[in-house]
Amino acid sequence: MEVIKELMALGILVEPEAVELLISLDEDKLKTVVEKSKEERPLVLSNQIVEKFLKATKYKIIKTLDKRKSFSVQDIVDSMNKRYDFVQNILMRKVELSNIVSINKCTNGKLTVIGMVKNKEKSDNNVLLELEDKTGSVKAVVSSDIGKKIDQDDIIAVHGNYNNKLLFGEKVVYPDIPLRRVAYSTNATKVAFITNHDFTNKLDVSADYIFIGKCDNVEKVTVQYPTSKVFVIDDEKITNPSLIDIDGIIIMVLFDIDPLEAVKKRFVSIENSDFLIDTIPDIILTDKDINANYKGISIVGGKSIIELKTRNIVKI
Repeated sequence: MEVIKELMALGILVEPEAVELLISLDEDKLKTVVEKSKEERPLVLSNQIVEKFLKATKYKIIKTLDKRKSFSVQDIVDSMNKRYDFVQNILMRKVELSNIVSINKCTNGKLTVIGMVKNKEKSDNNVLLELEDKTGSVKAVVSSDIGKKIDQDDIIAVHGNYNNKLLFGEKVVYPDIPLRRVAYSTNATKVAFITNHDFTNKLDVSADYIFIGKCDNVEKVTVQYPTSKVFVIDDEKITNPSLIDIDGIIIMVLFDIDPLEAVKKRFVSIENSDFLIDTIPDIILTDKDINANYKGISIVGGKSIIELKTRNIVKI
């Protein structure tokens, strides 16, 4: 059988039971098994692995972090401008904001400016911000309760009263995500998430996909879970952060950063590289000790399995 020869040429051993199963398959299913085998390169092709390859579940890596090994001043400027344009476009559509003007058009009265926080200073019971857009900069005063949540390089909208070249902020708005209905997959696909993998104790994991936060031997863990598609964070395919579509459900991998802050700000900056959250995730896998729901997003901490059809979460 030509398919068996093709698989063996890839260095894949085919179990006798799997040979019988392959013989019974039609041409399209055989093609699927070969393509999946070329992609995942199992050491041994068993019945279980063939059945896994034939499942209707599908995945697609939507976006990964483009890590820069070197960058120029112009690269940083371009990245900042891209981030600003992206967030500004979101904030401009916020219905709760009125009289939005560029900083160089500020005149006395009630108005809203959108700017990047270039500086932040505490002053008595207030916080003094320096906001900058492409037309100039302006000083804004906000209460300490609001100001303590604001970080340098955040892009925010500040609404308030502008007088004598100073904006007295009454409201601060982040781009955030809209309130959405919870999305469900039509397939009962299970996704497991393990923050750290310990080879000394094999976890009882039964899932179609397994995301592992830290692992020093990708091949070994793949052998441990032969019927699952294993993703190891920060290997060649999945970066921190990443966006992956599994059966129509968008999953975001996000380590070392507060996931709630990230979706509210709509960007993550890691190692001088920006990751704009232009596609809103349905699920966030985080190394933080959090299991929560936020505007239709399930935030899942380590050692958990989530079923995409029901969005039920079970601790491993």
